Amino acid sequence: MNERRQKGNGCISQRKDGKWTARIDLGKDENGNRKVKAFYGNSKSEVKQKLKDFQEKNKKYNCNVAYKLTFAELLTYWLENVKRNELKASSYDRLEITINKHIIPLLGYYKIDKLTSADIQSNINRRADNDYSYSTIKKDYHAIASPIKPCQKMPLKIKFIKDDDEGILPYCEEEDAEKFYFQQILTARFSWGSNINAALRLAVERDYLYKNPCNSVSLPKQIKREKSDIEYFSDSEIDLIVKSAIYKYKTGRYKYKHGYAIILLLNTGMRVGELLALKWHNVDFENRQIYIEETRGQIKDRSNDEQKYISVDRSTKTQSSCRYIPINAKAEEALLYFKSLCYNNSYVMANSDKSVITYRNLFRVLSNILNDNNINHGSLHTLRHTFATKLFKNCIDIKVISELLGHSDISITYYIRTHVIKEQKKKAVDVLDNI
Repeated sequence: MNERRQKGNGCISQRKDGKWTARIDLGKDENGNRKVKAFYGNSKSEVKQKLKDFQEKNKKYNCNVAYKLTFAELLTYWLENVKRNELKASSYDRLEITINKHIIPLLGYYKIDKLTSADIQSNINRRADNDYSYSTIKKDYHAIASPIKPCQKMPLKIKFIKDDDEGILPYCEEEDAEKFYFQQILTARFSWGSNINAALRLAVERDYLYKNPCNSVSLPKQIKREKSDIEYFSDSEIDLIVKSAIYKYKTGRYKYKHGYAIILLLNTGMRVGELLALKWHNVDFENRQIYIEETRGQIKDRSNDEQKYISVDRSTKTQSSCRYIPINAKAEEALLYFKSLCYNNSYVMANSDKSVITYRNLFRVLSNILNDNNINHGSLHTLRHTFATKLFKNCIDIKVISELLGHSDISITYYIRTHVIKEQKKKAVDVLDNI
């Protein structure tokens, strides 16, 4: 016995075994096949109520989009149309890397209405088992839940292939699919979880999903890991570095044209990006201070398809990073040296062709200096730690040091201080050997 209903409202029928069935047509899937939802019960009123409940939900929930849309398409739409307007260019680049290299290879092939809490949970657990940090997993989780808010067909077209050993893998023309699956970007910090959660939350808000599957996902327990030691140069190493940085040949020519940049970093504690963005109007010789308001970094050039990176200046990351740094005698000497080479350029770190010195230029200078003196540790950022360590050893107040470094949180400065105290404790106990 069949009950005919208005078109689009489904139909109800009784089977030969006495059970009742309600069916509703949801249109066609991507292959052109009919998609039908069925409900079963012991009575006509039971299946009728199930059908009614489903229809009530679907007044809001647009299942025609949900079963067509892949998670990869949703993530890409969310990234390009939502996050691009919210993030700085460098942050957007990192998020794009995370989504393309970490999330899409694992979950991108799912239709969003088929993506379950179990799918997300198993991938989070797998990352935890592979020793990913808690912060990385948490950020990834929040990301997955955000982008699921599409309102139109997404532009991304991704092919997936079936591998006998690994299951479904994304296909990439430029590199082997299996390598693409395993590739990890070490510097990606916009992690997997936050992006998943953000994407799915978007889908719910735009009525393409009835429920966010991330709501039932649990993050792994946070395990405190022992932080690595702060690296800095000793007094004897500093002497060697300074002598090499400003070494002159008998002809009067400096061995390292940009060696004074190392002196400037050692005596100001600036971040390398802040030094590269420093302009002469931010240097006040009269009041002997430098004003930091910008930093220089690399972002992807999106004006063409070559995917090259370009250097750009942008405002400092936090308000506390905008600060004044006093100029001591050694810093002044370094600044005057660069002033003599200024080439009518607004940047302090300028080349003769009016381009700006790059991070790689300074890295090469420091590497050569360290090699010259058989110092087998350290980087450009070690100069900043060395600046802070010298101040701590001279009993400068921690709040002053934190402000000079431009730390947003004084706890960051305390972390450097604990390593100085650890060294001083060792020296204090060593004194007992002489008693």
